[in-house]
Amino acid sequence: MRRVSGMLAVGVAVICAAHTGHAIVGGTDALWEEFFAAGAAYVPGEMLVKFNEHMEDDAIKALMNQVGSIILDDSPWVDFLVISVPEDMTVLEAADWFGARSEVIYAEPNYIGHVFFTPNDQYYWQQWGPGCIGAEQAWNHEQGNHSVTVAVLDTGVDLDHPDLDFNVDTSIDYDFVNGDDQANDDFGHGTHCIGIVAAEIDNSIGVAGLQQVRIMAVKVANVLGMATAGWIAKGINYATANGADVISMSLGMTSNSSAIRDACLGAWNGGVLVVAAAGNSNTSTRTYPAAYSTVIGVAALETCTQRAGYSNYGWENVELAAPGSNVYSTMPTYPWFTLWLLGYSRNYDSMSGTSMACPHVAAVGAAYFCYMPTMTNVAVRTHMRANADDLGAPGPDEYYGYGRVDMWPTD
Repeated sequence: MRRVSGMLAVGVAVICAAHTGHAIVGGTDALWEEFFAAGAAYVPGEMLVKFNEHMEDDAIKALMNQVGSIILDDSPWVDFLVISVPEDMTVLEAADWFGARSEVIYAEPNYIGHVFFTPNDQYYWQQWGPGCIGAEQAWNHEQGNHSVTVAVLDTGVDLDHPDLDFNVDTSIDYDFVNGDDQANDDFGHGTHCIGIVAAEIDNSIGVAGLQQVRIMAVKVANVLGMATAGWIAKGINYATANGADVISMSLGMTSNSSAIRDACLGAWNGGVLVVAAAGNSNTSTRTYPAAYSTVIGVAALETCTQRAGYSNYGWENVELAAPGSNVYSTMPTYPWFTLWLLGYSRNYDSMSGTSMACPHVAAVGAAYFCYMPTMTNVAVRTHMRANADDLGAPGPDEYYGYGRVDMWPTD
């Protein structure tokens, strides 16, 4: 993989603002918070550019010097550079200028995505998802093992949660927001999603995760639940390179990022099953990465048979459906500001959204790898489609895809 100079970001990460002369790190800077509060679609002052792989560094710098751009980040995890936008151009103008050069494969804004969840109104102290998708039957035969790795790209994880520490492998977690190897969760969303996949079963506390697999926590979103396209792409490539069998992404954006598309393609071609949330806007507008052909997009159910009213739909967005509303799972054991403002509790609580549906499907994919270790990602995906429980109109449809994911198919 060609080294690149740029910052990946998809909602959380270190954003270098060349136009202001300082870095905005991990969402703690007031300017970062103001920027996201304004609902911007991409990071100001920077863009992602993939140069022809045969270009030498001097040639790249010479091209950038023509308009006064500089390299902001050079990461070994992606094949594009994050570069500054010239002072006399907008982000879109600069992307057009670089994109028109024959030496450039693509140039695009550093789009911003966010994690998908709907704030809760009340607490629900029970799990309804496992029974809905056949987990009880599956657990009688297979509860999972650490030969299968699920990478959860999110806001990180409570690395010391007593219901997660058996399955979260702290030797392989990584934080692309702050650039270190401690993927601590400062939002809560990632801890919740990871609990759905792999909270410890039968340990007399908390909740039961769907499979006892190894978890790779990859932090790509910050204290605001925001992530940039660069960081998401970096996280996908990191997970693929470090042996993930399944990648779960409860996040997304409406912008079509070449960086994320290429990373998903690389993961899929590398044998990884890639799963992403469809989004919570009750629209058929394409949401990425769920809409990519290499990704399983997941809609949310509010009961075992009914789609949640907030869940996105559409043939491109939805391949499978899974429990998403009022899902009870793990939360950070320590106090944290963001979700305190939203009224969530420590240790355990309920959340709603396609974010919660996504890890259900990721866990089922992991279960299939545990049942049948020789299966490829293509075979697992085909099997999951064929054995989904049909909902809505007969056959595949734009609201439920192939149907509700089934952890214990009978055929």
